[in-house]
Amino acid sequence: MRSYFNKFIYYCILFCYNKCSYCTISQFYNDPEGNPFRIRSAENVIKELNQLKENYPKLKDIWFVDDNFVIPGKNGFNRTKKLCEGIKNLGFKFDIYLRAIDVNERLLKLLKENGIRSIFIGAESGCENTLKNIYNKNISVKQTKEAILLCKKF
Repeated sequence: MRSYFNKFIYYCILFCYNKCSYCTISQFYNDPEGNPFRIRSAENVIKELNQLKENYPKLKDIWFVDDNFVIPGKNGFNRTKKLCEGIKNLGFKFDIYLRAIDVNERLLKLLKENGIRSIFIGAESGCENTLKNIYNKNISVKQTKEAILLCKKF
């Protein structure tokens, strides 16, 4: 973590459920058993953010630089909800990275209600062939466009 003016750059999860051809995350963060997930609990993250708030009272923003702030599935949404509520209770605004396929109205509503400032969505190419056959993105240009348009509504 490092301070950048009033914003802290913060990691709370090291994983990605996709295996894009250009990305080293799954190779770099795998533990010896091959598990690519290193996820801190929402409670653990909020406890640390509380300590940061106490030590740096002028801190206003957190930039979560995790490759995927949201974990897929019901447990992932529940974790995200706990994180968001804890972040709001500490008075922070925050920025995150998301995969376009994780963007939906329910998630965006939750993020907005709890102080989201910006969402960065990976849009590595506007060419279907490149996304599918070169980058192994498992996402389409259409899905990325739809995610961006949905974000604009919020």
